[in-house]
Amino acid sequence: MDKKRKREKINYRKLAGEESNVNVHIGKIVNNDFDEYDEFVIRVVKDGRSVTSESFRKEGLDTPIIIKDKADSIGMVVPKNKLTLWNIANEIGYAHPISMIDVTTQEEIPPWTMSCLVSYFQRRKSMRRKGISGDDRILNQISLEFSKTKLMRHFVSPRFVRELDWIENAWPNDRKVKDEYPRVQYYCLTSTEGCYTDFHIDFGGTSIWYNIHSGMKIFLLIPPTPQNLNHYESWICSETQQTQFFADLVDKCYKVSLNENETIIIPSGWIHAVYTPQDSISVGGNFLHSLNVKMQLQIHKLETRIKINQKFRFPFFIHMMFYAGAYLLSQLQQNALTNIEIDNLQILVEALSQWNVAPGGDALYKGSFQEAAQYTASLSGFQTYSELLDHLVLILMKHQAARQSNTPFSEIVSNGIEHQKKDILLDGTTENADNDNKNLGIRLKRIKSKKSKVGSVRDRLKKRLSM
Repeated sequence: MDKKRKREKINYRKLAGEESNVNVHIGKIVNNDFDEYDEFVIRVVKDGRSVTSESFRKEGLDTPIIIKDKADSIGMVVPKNKLTLWNIANEIGYAHPISMIDVTTQEEIPPWTMSCLVSYFQRRKSMRRKGISGDDRILNQISLEFSKTKLMRHFVSPRFVRELDWIENAWPNDRKVKDEYPRVQYYCLTSTEGCYTDFHIDFGGTSIWYNIHSGMKIFLLIPPTPQNLNHYESWICSETQQTQFFADLVDKCYKVSLNENETIIIPSGWIHAVYTPQDSISVGGNFLHSLNVKMQLQIHKLETRIKINQKFRFPFFIHMMFYAGAYLLSQLQQNALTNIEIDNLQILVEALSQWNVAPGGDALYKGSFQEAAQYTASLSGFQTYSELLDHLVLILMKHQAARQSNTPFSEIVSNGIEHQKKDILLDGTTENADNDNKNLGIRLKRIKSKKSKVGSVRDRLKKRLSM
Protein backbone atom coordinates (compact mmCIF):
# COMPACT_ATOMS: atom_id res chain seq x y z
CA MET A 1 0.00 0.00 0.00
CA ASP A 2 1.29 3.45 -0.86
CA LYS A 3 2.55 5.50 2.02
CA LYS A 4 0.82 8.80 2.50
CA ARG A 5 3.01 11.79 1.79
CA LYS A 6 4.11 13.67 4.87
CA ARG A 7 2.91 17.25 4.91
CA GLU A 8 3.84 20.23 7.00
CA LYS A 9 1.18 20.74 9.67
CA ILE A 10 -0.41 24.06 8.82
CA ASN A 11 -3.26 25.73 10.69
CA TYR A 12 -5.52 26.37 7.73
CA ARG A 13 -8.33 27.64 9.93
CA LYS A 14 -6.05 30.40 11.14
CA LEU A 15 -4.98 31.21 7.60
CA ALA A 16 -8.63 31.49 6.60
CA GLY A 17 -9.35 33.78 9.58
CA GLU A 18 -9.18 33.18 13.32
CA GLU A 19 -12.85 32.16 13.63
CA SER A 20 -13.42 31.12 10.02
CA ASN A 21 -14.48 27.66 8.89
CA VAL A 22 -14.45 28.64 5.21
CA ASN A 23 -11.88 27.32 2.75
CA VAL A 24 -9.35 30.01 1.83
CA HIS A 25 -10.04 29.64 -1.92
CA ILE A 26 -13.81 30.16 -1.94
CA GLY A 27 -13.49 33.94 -2.11
CA LYS A 28 -11.55 33.64 -5.37
CA ILE A 29 -14.14 31.27 -6.86
CA VAL A 30 -16.95 33.68 -6.09
CA ASN A 31 -15.22 36.98 -6.92
CA ASN A 32 -12.51 36.30 -9.52
CA ASP A 33 -13.00 36.62 -13.26
CA PHE A 34 -12.27 33.46 -15.21
CA ASP A 35 -11.61 32.78 -18.88
CA GLU A 36 -14.48 32.87 -21.34
CA TYR A 37 -15.12 29.76 -23.41
CA ASP A 38 -16.71 28.86 -26.72
CA GLU A 39 -18.17 25.64 -28.12
CA PHE A 40 -14.70 24.38 -29.02
CA VAL A 41 -13.64 24.49 -25.36
CA ILE A 42 -16.87 23.58 -23.55
CA ARG A 43 -19.91 22.42 -25.46
CA VAL A 44 -23.36 23.52 -24.27
CA VAL A 45 -26.18 21.29 -25.52
CA LYS A 46 -29.87 22.19 -25.35
CA ASP A 47 -31.11 19.06 -27.13
CA GLY A 48 -29.86 16.03 -25.24
CA ARG A 49 -30.83 13.69 -28.06
CA SER A 50 -27.71 14.82 -29.94
CA VAL A 51 -25.45 13.45 -27.19
CA THR A 52 -24.93 9.83 -28.24
CA SER A 53 -22.26 7.16 -28.04
CA GLU A 54 -22.24 7.05 -31.85
CA SER A 55 -21.25 10.70 -32.09
CA PHE A 56 -18.52 10.30 -29.46
CA ARG A 57 -17.12 7.21 -31.18
CA LYS A 58 -16.76 9.16 -34.42
CA GLU A 59 -15.72 12.57 -33.05
CA GLY A 60 -14.07 11.75 -29.71
CA LEU A 61 -14.76 12.80 -26.12
CA ASP A 62 -12.19 15.47 -25.34
CA THR A 63 -14.17 18.55 -24.26
CA PRO A 64 -16.62 19.00 -21.36
CA ILE A 65 -20.31 18.99 -22.26
CA ILE A 66 -23.11 20.76 -20.38
CA ILE A 67 -26.50 19.24 -21.14
CA LYS A 68 -29.37 21.66 -20.47
CA ASP A 69 -32.12 19.18 -21.21
CA LYS A 70 -34.25 16.69 -19.34
CA ALA A 71 -32.67 13.49 -18.11
CA ASP A 72 -34.72 11.27 -20.42
CA SER A 73 -33.32 13.10 -23.46
CA ILE A 74 -30.00 11.31 -22.83
CA GLY A 75 -31.57 8.02 -21.71
CA MET A 76 -31.01 8.76 -18.02
CA VAL A 77 -33.55 7.77 -15.37
CA VAL A 78 -34.16 10.00 -12.34
CA PRO A 79 -37.07 10.11 -9.86
CA LYS A 80 -40.17 12.02 -10.95
CA ASN A 81 -40.33 13.61 -7.52
CA LYS A 82 -37.23 15.14 -6.00
CA LEU A 83 -35.57 13.08 -3.29
CA THR A 84 -34.62 14.76 -0.03
CA LEU A 85 -31.72 13.70 2.14
CA TRP A 86 -34.25 11.98 4.40
CA ASN A 87 -35.58 9.96 1.43
CA ILE A 88 -32.03 8.94 0.58
CA ALA A 89 -31.34 7.92 4.18
CA ASN A 90 -34.45 5.75 4.17
CA GLU A 91 -33.23 3.98 1.02
CA ILE A 92 -29.60 3.67 2.09
CA GLY A 93 -30.22 2.97 5.76
CA TYR A 94 -29.47 5.32 8.65
CA ALA A 95 -26.64 3.10 9.88
CA HIS A 96 -24.90 3.06 6.50
CA PRO A 97 -21.26 4.24 6.90
CA ILE A 98 -20.17 7.30 4.92
CA SER A 99 -16.99 9.29 4.47
CA MET A 100 -16.92 13.04 5.17
CA ILE A 101 -14.40 15.68 4.08
CA ASP A 102 -13.52 18.78 6.12
CA VAL A 103 -13.83 21.56 3.55
CA THR A 104 -11.23 23.75 5.21
CA THR A 105 -8.46 21.17 5.35
CA GLN A 106 -9.68 18.91 2.49
CA GLU A 107 -8.98 15.93 4.77
CA GLU A 108 -11.22 13.02 5.74
CA ILE A 109 -12.64 12.99 9.24
CA PRO A 110 -13.47 9.81 11.23
CA PRO A 111 -16.31 7.82 9.63
CA TRP A 112 -19.91 8.93 9.99
CA THR A 113 -23.26 7.27 9.33
CA MET A 114 -26.23 8.48 7.30
CA SER A 115 -27.91 9.35 10.59
CA CYS A 116 -25.05 11.73 11.43
CA LEU A 117 -25.30 13.30 7.97
CA VAL A 118 -29.04 13.94 8.29
CA SER A 119 -28.54 15.55 11.68
CA TYR A 120 -25.72 17.68 10.29
CA PHE A 121 -27.88 18.97 7.40
CA GLN A 122 -30.69 19.80 9.82
CA ARG A 123 -28.31 21.71 12.09
CA ARG A 124 -26.81 23.69 9.20
CA LYS A 125 -30.24 24.68 7.88
CA SER A 126 -31.40 25.69 11.34
CA MET A 127 -28.32 27.85 11.86
CA ARG A 128 -28.86 29.63 8.54
CA ARG A 129 -32.53 30.30 9.30
CA LYS A 130 -31.56 31.86 12.62
CA GLY A 131 -28.71 33.82 11.07
CA ILE A 132 -26.13 32.06 13.25
CA SER A 133 -22.66 31.65 11.78
CA GLY A 134 -21.17 29.62 14.61
CA ASP A 135 -17.92 27.69 14.43
CA ASP A 136 -19.41 24.50 13.00
CA ARG A 137 -17.12 22.89 10.45
CA ILE A 138 -18.34 22.72 6.85
CA LEU A 139 -18.29 19.06 5.83
CA ASN A 140 -18.77 17.55 2.39
CA GLN A 141 -19.91 14.07 1.32
CA ILE A 142 -18.80 13.12 -2.20
CA SER A 143 -18.16 9.37 -2.20
CA LEU A 144 -21.37 7.50 -1.35
CA GLU A 145 -21.42 4.61 -3.85
CA PHE A 146 -24.98 3.27 -3.93
CA SER A 147 -25.15 0.59 -6.64
CA LYS A 148 -25.91 -2.13 -4.07
CA THR A 149 -28.57 -0.20 -2.16
CA LYS A 150 -32.28 0.47 -2.65
CA LEU A 151 -31.42 3.96 -3.91
CA MET A 152 -30.30 2.30 -7.13
CA ARG A 153 -33.89 1.70 -8.19
CA HIS A 154 -34.35 5.45 -8.67
CA PHE A 155 -31.44 6.17 -11.05
CA VAL A 156 -29.95 4.91 -14.31
CA SER A 157 -26.88 6.54 -15.87
CA PRO A 158 -27.05 8.20 -19.32
CA ARG A 159 -27.41 5.78 -22.21
CA PHE A 160 -24.18 6.86 -23.91
CA VAL A 161 -22.26 6.20 -20.67
CA ARG A 162 -23.59 2.63 -20.47
CA GLU A 163 -22.73 2.06 -24.11
CA LEU A 164 -19.15 3.31 -23.73
CA ASP A 165 -18.32 2.12 -20.20
CA TRP A 166 -15.75 -0.71 -20.11
CA ILE A 167 -17.28 -2.05 -16.88
CA GLU A 168 -20.56 -2.54 -18.71
CA ASN A 169 -19.03 -3.98 -21.87
CA ALA A 170 -15.64 -5.53 -21.10
CA TRP A 171 -15.72 -6.77 -17.51
CA PRO A 172 -16.56 -10.53 -17.42
CA ASN A 173 -20.21 -11.05 -16.46
CA ASP A 174 -19.50 -14.08 -14.28
CA ARG A 175 -17.21 -11.96 -12.11
CA LYS A 176 -19.59 -9.03 -12.09
CA VAL A 177 -22.43 -11.11 -10.63
CA LYS A 178 -20.07 -12.10 -7.80
CA ASP A 179 -19.45 -8.38 -7.04
CA GLU A 180 -15.87 -8.75 -8.29
CA TYR A 181 -15.78 -5.51 -10.24
CA PRO A 182 -14.99 -1.79 -9.72
CA ARG A 183 -17.98 -0.16 -8.03
CA VAL A 184 -17.52 3.36 -9.34
CA GLN A 185 -20.56 3.80 -11.61
CA TYR A 186 -23.06 5.37 -9.19
CA TYR A 187 -22.30 7.96 -6.54
CA CYS A 188 -24.61 10.20 -4.53
CA LEU A 189 -23.07 13.50 -3.42
CA THR A 190 -24.68 15.53 -0.64
CA SER A 191 -23.23 18.98 -0.03
CA THR A 192 -24.35 21.81 2.20
CA GLU A 193 -23.99 25.45 1.22
CA GLY A 194 -20.32 26.49 1.24
CA CYS A 195 -18.83 23.10 0.42
CA TYR A 196 -15.74 23.05 -1.77
CA THR A 197 -13.66 20.29 -3.36
CA ASP A 198 -10.19 21.46 -4.36
CA PHE A 199 -8.65 20.86 -7.80
CA HIS A 200 -8.22 17.20 -8.71
CA ILE A 201 -8.29 14.68 -11.55
CA ASP A 202 -10.68 11.79 -11.17
CA PHE A 203 -8.98 8.46 -10.51
CA GLY A 204 -7.54 6.46 -13.37
CA GLY A 205 -8.24 9.27 -15.81
CA THR A 206 -11.91 8.29 -15.77
CA SER A 207 -14.50 10.45 -17.46
CA ILE A 208 -17.38 11.66 -15.28
CA TRP A 209 -21.12 12.15 -15.67
CA TYR A 210 -22.66 14.41 -13.07
CA ASN A 211 -26.34 15.37 -12.71
CA ILE A 212 -27.67 18.02 -10.32
CA HIS A 213 -30.71 16.44 -8.67
CA SER A 214 -31.36 19.52 -6.54
CA GLY A 215 -29.48 22.71 -5.78
CA MET A 216 -26.54 24.12 -7.73
CA LYS A 217 -22.81 23.60 -8.31
CA ILE A 218 -20.01 25.75 -9.73
CA PHE A 219 -17.20 23.97 -11.59
CA LEU A 220 -13.74 25.32 -12.38
CA LEU A 221 -12.35 23.42 -15.36
CA ILE A 222 -8.74 23.29 -16.57
CA PRO A 223 -7.77 21.38 -19.75
CA PRO A 224 -5.20 18.54 -19.40
CA THR A 225 -2.44 20.05 -21.53
CA PRO A 226 1.09 18.69 -20.93
CA GLN A 227 2.05 21.95 -19.24
CA ASN A 228 -1.03 21.94 -16.99
CA LEU A 229 -0.48 18.32 -15.99
CA ASN A 230 3.13 19.11 -15.08
CA HIS A 231 1.94 22.05 -12.97
CA TYR A 232 -0.66 19.80 -11.36
CA GLU A 233 1.88 17.13 -10.45
CA SER A 234 4.18 19.71 -8.86
CA TRP A 235 1.29 21.36 -7.03
CA ILE A 236 -0.20 18.13 -5.67
CA CYS A 237 3.21 17.22 -4.19
CA SER A 238 3.81 20.66 -2.71
CA GLU A 239 3.91 21.13 1.05
CA THR A 240 1.74 24.22 0.66
CA GLN A 241 -0.82 22.73 -1.69
CA GLN A 242 -3.84 23.87 0.33
CA THR A 243 -2.74 27.49 0.44
CA GLN A 244 -1.93 27.76 -3.28
CA PHE A 245 -4.95 28.29 -5.55
CA PHE A 246 -4.12 26.04 -8.47
CA ALA A 247 -5.96 28.18 -11.03
CA ASP A 248 -3.33 30.89 -10.44
CA LEU A 249 -0.66 28.55 -11.84
CA VAL A 250 -2.22 27.95 -15.28
CA ASP A 251 -3.06 30.06 -18.31
CA LYS A 252 -6.70 29.06 -18.72
CA CYS A 253 -9.39 28.20 -16.19
CA TYR A 254 -13.10 28.13 -17.05
CA LYS A 255 -15.99 28.70 -14.65
CA VAL A 256 -19.24 26.81 -15.27
CA SER A 257 -22.47 26.95 -13.26
CA LEU A 258 -24.60 23.82 -13.23
CA ASN A 259 -28.22 24.18 -12.16
CA GLU A 260 -30.88 21.73 -11.05
CA ASN A 261 -31.65 18.99 -13.62
CA GLU A 262 -28.58 19.83 -15.72
CA THR A 263 -25.84 17.32 -16.47
CA ILE A 264 -22.14 17.78 -17.13
CA ILE A 265 -19.69 15.39 -18.78
CA ILE A 266 -16.05 15.92 -17.78
CA PRO A 267 -13.60 14.04 -20.05
CA SER A 268 -10.49 12.16 -19.06
CA GLY A 269 -7.72 14.15 -17.40
CA TRP A 270 -9.55 17.48 -16.96
CA ILE A 271 -8.45 19.17 -13.74
CA HIS A 272 -11.44 20.54 -11.85
CA ALA A 273 -12.66 22.03 -8.58
CA VAL A 274 -16.27 22.21 -7.36
CA TYR A 275 -18.02 24.80 -5.19
CA THR A 276 -21.54 24.46 -3.75
CA PRO A 277 -23.32 27.83 -3.33
CA GLN A 278 -26.52 26.21 -1.99
CA ASP A 279 -27.49 22.88 -0.47
CA SER A 280 -27.23 20.29 -3.20
CA ILE A 281 -27.86 16.62 -3.98
CA SER A 282 -26.14 15.22 -7.07
CA VAL A 283 -25.67 11.83 -8.69
CA GLY A 284 -22.85 10.79 -10.96
CA GLY A 285 -20.36 8.15 -11.89
CA ASN A 286 -16.97 7.37 -13.41
CA PHE A 287 -16.21 5.38 -16.53
CA LEU A 288 -13.23 4.20 -18.57
CA HIS A 289 -13.71 3.86 -22.31
CA SER A 290 -12.03 3.36 -25.69
CA LEU A 291 -11.86 7.01 -26.76
CA ASN A 292 -9.04 8.39 -24.62
CA VAL A 293 -6.82 5.48 -23.60
CA LYS A 294 -3.66 7.58 -23.76
CA MET A 295 -4.92 10.05 -21.16
CA GLN A 296 -6.29 7.29 -18.94
CA LEU A 297 -2.90 5.59 -18.90
CA GLN A 298 -1.13 8.90 -18.40
CA ILE A 299 -3.18 9.71 -15.29
CA HIS A 300 -2.66 6.19 -13.94
CA LYS A 301 1.11 6.69 -14.25
CA LEU A 302 0.88 10.13 -12.64
CA GLU A 303 -0.97 8.65 -9.66
CA THR A 304 1.75 6.01 -9.32
CA ARG A 305 4.54 8.59 -9.41
CA ILE A 306 3.00 10.78 -6.71
CA LYS A 307 2.09 7.74 -4.58
CA ILE A 308 -1.65 8.25 -4.36
CA ASN A 309 -3.06 5.91 -1.72
CA GLN A 310 -4.68 2.83 -3.29
CA LYS A 311 -7.93 3.73 -1.53
CA PHE A 312 -8.28 6.75 -3.82
CA ARG A 313 -7.40 5.02 -7.10
CA PHE A 314 -9.55 3.23 -9.67
CA PRO A 315 -10.09 -0.33 -8.36
CA PHE A 316 -8.59 -3.11 -10.50
CA PHE A 317 -7.28 -0.63 -13.08
CA ILE A 318 -4.77 -2.99 -14.74
CA HIS A 319 -7.28 -5.85 -14.64
CA MET A 320 -9.63 -3.56 -16.53
CA MET A 321 -7.01 -2.94 -19.21
CA PHE A 322 -6.62 -6.66 -19.91
CA TYR A 323 -10.37 -7.19 -20.06
CA ALA A 324 -10.69 -4.19 -22.38
CA GLY A 325 -8.02 -5.62 -24.70
CA ALA A 326 -9.99 -8.84 -25.16
CA TYR A 327 -13.26 -6.95 -25.60
CA LEU A 328 -11.77 -4.65 -28.24
CA LEU A 329 -10.29 -7.63 -30.06
CA SER A 330 -13.78 -9.10 -30.43
CA GLN A 331 -15.09 -5.74 -31.67
CA LEU A 332 -12.18 -5.39 -34.09
CA GLN A 333 -12.84 -8.83 -35.54
CA GLN A 334 -16.41 -7.73 -36.24
CA ASN A 335 -15.18 -4.50 -37.87
CA ALA A 336 -17.18 -2.64 -35.20
CA LEU A 337 -14.56 -0.07 -34.13
CA THR A 338 -14.21 3.48 -35.39
CA ASN A 339 -10.85 4.94 -36.42
CA ILE A 340 -10.64 6.78 -33.09
CA GLU A 341 -11.15 3.52 -31.20
CA ILE A 342 -8.58 1.70 -33.34
CA ASP A 343 -6.00 4.44 -32.71
CA ASN A 344 -6.65 4.14 -28.97
CA LEU A 345 -6.43 0.35 -29.15
CA GLN A 346 -2.93 0.64 -30.59
CA ILE A 347 -1.92 2.60 -27.49
CA LEU A 348 -3.54 0.02 -25.22
CA VAL A 349 -1.67 -2.82 -26.95
CA GLU A 350 1.67 -1.20 -26.10
CA ALA A 351 0.71 -0.93 -22.42
CA LEU A 352 -0.58 -4.50 -22.29
CA SER A 353 2.65 -5.76 -23.88
CA GLN A 354 4.59 -4.21 -20.99
CA TRP A 355 2.26 -5.53 -18.28
CA ASN A 356 1.81 -9.01 -19.70
CA VAL A 357 3.73 -11.86 -18.05
CA ALA A 358 4.26 -15.54 -18.80
CA PRO A 359 1.88 -18.14 -17.32
CA GLY A 360 2.65 -19.36 -13.81
CA GLY A 361 3.75 -17.36 -10.79
CA ASP A 362 1.28 -14.62 -9.92
CA ALA A 363 -0.92 -15.73 -12.80
CA LEU A 364 -1.99 -18.64 -10.61
CA TYR A 365 -3.39 -16.44 -7.84
CA LYS A 366 -6.94 -15.18 -8.19
CA GLY A 367 -7.14 -11.44 -7.73
CA SER A 368 -3.82 -10.63 -9.38
CA PHE A 369 -3.90 -8.81 -12.68
CA GLN A 370 -1.76 -11.60 -14.13
CA GLU A 371 -4.53 -14.05 -13.29
CA ALA A 372 -7.06 -11.69 -14.86
CA ALA A 373 -4.98 -11.69 -18.06
CA GLN A 374 -4.82 -15.49 -18.18
CA TYR A 375 -8.53 -15.77 -17.35
CA THR A 376 -9.42 -13.37 -20.16
CA ALA A 377 -7.25 -15.22 -22.64
CA SER A 378 -9.01 -18.48 -21.81
CA LEU A 379 -12.44 -16.88 -22.25
CA SER A 380 -11.32 -15.60 -25.67
CA GLY A 381 -10.08 -19.02 -26.82
CA PHE A 382 -6.32 -18.48 -26.42
CA GLN A 383 -3.78 -20.40 -24.39
CA THR A 384 -2.08 -17.25 -23.09
CA TYR A 385 -2.65 -13.51 -23.19
CA SER A 386 0.53 -13.21 -25.27
CA GLU A 387 -1.16 -15.27 -27.94
CA LEU A 388 -4.21 -12.99 -27.75
CA LEU A 389 -1.94 -9.95 -28.12
CA ASP A 390 -0.20 -11.48 -31.14
CA HIS A 391 -3.53 -12.00 -32.85
CA LEU A 392 -4.62 -8.49 -31.94
CA VAL A 393 -1.43 -7.05 -33.44
CA LEU A 394 -1.97 -8.89 -36.71
CA ILE A 395 -5.51 -7.66 -37.12
CA LEU A 396 -4.42 -4.11 -36.29
CA MET A 397 -1.83 -4.34 -39.05
CA LYS A 398 -4.51 -5.40 -41.52
CA HIS A 399 -6.69 -2.47 -40.48
CA GLN A 400 -3.76 -0.13 -40.88
CA ALA A 401 -3.11 -1.50 -44.37
CA ALA A 402 -6.78 -1.08 -45.26
CA ARG A 403 -6.73 2.57 -44.16
CA GLN A 404 -3.51 3.31 -46.05
CA SER A 405 -4.88 1.73 -49.24
CA ASN A 406 -8.35 3.29 -48.88
CA THR A 407 -9.77 -0.22 -49.02
CA PRO A 408 -12.73 -1.05 -46.74
CA PHE A 409 -11.72 -3.60 -44.15
CA SER A 410 -14.87 -5.60 -44.90
CA GLU A 411 -13.66 -5.94 -48.50
CA ILE A 412 -10.28 -7.17 -47.32
CA VAL A 413 -12.02 -9.73 -45.12
CA SER A 414 -14.26 -10.85 -47.99
CA ASN A 415 -11.15 -11.35 -50.14
CA GLY A 416 -9.91 -13.91 -47.65
CA ILE A 417 -7.44 -12.01 -45.52
CA GLU A 418 -9.16 -12.88 -42.27
CA HIS A 419 -8.77 -16.66 -41.98
CA GLN A 420 -7.22 -18.41 -39.01
CA LYS A 421 -5.43 -17.04 -35.98
CA LYS A 422 -1.74 -16.35 -36.60
CA ASP A 423 -1.82 -17.97 -40.05
CA ILE A 424 -1.50 -14.83 -42.18
CA LEU A 425 0.98 -12.00 -41.85
CA LEU A 426 1.21 -8.73 -43.74
CA ASP A 427 4.67 -8.48 -45.31
CA GLY A 428 4.67 -4.70 -45.23
CA THR A 429 4.84 -4.08 -48.99
CA THR A 430 2.35 -2.63 -51.48
CA GLU A 431 1.75 -3.21 -55.15
CA ASN A 432 0.16 -1.21 -57.94
CA ALA A 433 -2.91 -3.29 -58.73
CA ASP A 434 -3.52 -1.90 -62.23
CA ASN A 435 -0.13 -0.28 -63.00
CA ASP A 436 -1.55 3.27 -62.88
CA ASN A 437 -1.13 4.06 -59.15
CA LYS A 438 -4.87 4.39 -58.64
CA ASN A 439 -5.08 1.61 -56.07
CA LEU A 440 -2.71 0.04 -53.59
CA GLY A 441 -2.67 -3.73 -53.47
CA ILE A 442 -1.80 -5.77 -50.43
CA ARG A 443 0.51 -8.74 -50.79
CA LEU A 444 0.13 -11.42 -48.16
CA LYS A 445 1.99 -14.59 -47.40
CA ARG A 446 1.37 -17.42 -45.00
CA ILE A 447 3.71 -18.04 -42.14
CA LYS A 448 5.50 -21.31 -42.66
CA SER A 449 6.15 -21.69 -38.98
CA LYS A 450 3.79 -20.68 -36.16
CA LYS A 451 6.83 -20.05 -33.96
CA SER A 452 7.37 -16.48 -35.24
CA LYS A 453 8.83 -14.20 -32.62
CA VAL A 454 6.39 -11.89 -30.85
CA GLY A 455 8.91 -9.06 -30.75
CA SER A 456 9.35 -8.98 -34.53
CA VAL A 457 5.61 -8.75 -35.04
CA ARG A 458 5.25 -5.92 -32.57
CA ASP A 459 8.28 -4.12 -33.94
CA ARG A 460 6.70 -4.27 -37.37
CA LEU A 461 3.48 -2.86 -35.92
CA LYS A 462 5.32 0.03 -34.29
CA LYS A 463 7.11 0.79 -37.55
CA ARG A 464 3.92 0.75 -39.61
CA LEU A 465 1.92 2.79 -37.09
CA SER A 466 4.60 5.45 -36.97
CA MET A 467 4.38 6.05 -40.74
